[in-house]
Amino acid sequence: MTFSIWYDRFMLLAPTSKVQIFSTFMFSQYLEYGFERAARCTQSMRIWEMDYVIVPVHDVNHWLVLVIANPGGVLTSEDHS
Repeated sequence: MTFSIWYDRFMLLAPTSKVQIFSTFMFSQYLEYGFERAARCTQSMRIWEMDYVIVPVHDVNHWLVLVIANPGGVLTSEDHS
């Protein structure tokens, strides 16, 4: 399934939402090299301003989809500065 299909289906459910969909590459970089390496995938993005962040995960024989709702809601105003 391509990301555009995921996005289209998600937007049918939440048409006014701001959504960021990552590839499986970002999560595999996180697992293999840690946060600093995976953070490179998000440098030009404002994921804390999104309503939803979607991260597909491929783990050997299993697929998972992480949906993070309101990622900016876990930060305080001090964290943004």
